[in-house]
Amino acid sequence: MSDDEFIGRRGGDDVALPKATVYKFANEMAASMDVRLAAETRELLVECCTEFVQMLSSEANEICEKDKKKTIAPEHILRALNNLGLSST
Repeated sequence: MSDDEFIGRRGGDDVALPKATVYKFANEMAASMDVRLAAETRELLVECCTEFVQMLSSEANEICEKDKKKTIAPEHILRALNNLGLSST
């Protein structure tokens, strides 16, 4: 895949989200609210999604390491969300 098909690459990072998938999801959500998204808005949304995934996975990885585990489990993600102030409870 070309670099144009992925967004969120920074420097030598290999972390990216598929542009087409994020665009499709964003457009579907916007359409359900009778809203259209400008191209710049979609780009910004994708950058924010990429940053969120990186931040969440980094926090979950730290929790996983503290628990002396090698695989991030669902409870690590939930604890990471809580640590980041994004808990639903």
